[in-house]
Amino acid sequence: MQDRLPEYIDPFSLAEREKSFAGKMPLVAMLRLGESLVEKTGDVYYELNFLKEDKAFVIQGRVSANLKLECQVCCDPMDFQVNSSFSLAAVSSLDEALLLQDCYEPLLVEERKAPAKEIVEEELLLALPIISKHSGCRIEPELSNGIEETDNPFSVLADFKFTGEN
Repeated sequence: MQDRLPEYIDPFSLAEREKSFAGKMPLVAMLRLGESLVEKTGDVYYELNFLKEDKAFVIQGRVSANLKLECQVCCDPMDFQVNSSFSLAAVSSLDEALLLQDCYEPLLVEERKAPAKEIVEEELLLALPIISKHSGCRIEPELSNGIEETDNPFSVLADFKFTGEN
């Protein structure tokens, strides 16, 4: 197992040779992920295992990181722990992707090379919550201008209800 992940990889060749990589990389190096973080400090720990299963060139991996996100309710920073496993299959065309078993997500590889850092970063992006919030934060309904919750602004339309008579 190697601890240094090359900038570009050939997943087909690595699967044929059953190579593995494990290590860490700084979160600050991940530009797309950085847009979602409050702080870009810390590292992501990764493990990538390349193997061939039947005719599929498989990447089985795991990523883990402690990400600093903004709570969408209170706007304070919050910790979000990612521990994610994934199974990808390298394909060179969309037709090949359609033939994959359902247990694999396709990884479209052009010219037999793929940016290794982007595989790790993409898995972190997929692990982000749709709405980040602390477990105890909730949005309380606000009443403004003295309007009660039971008032219905459309209740006046009941007077115009069509009865079928002329």
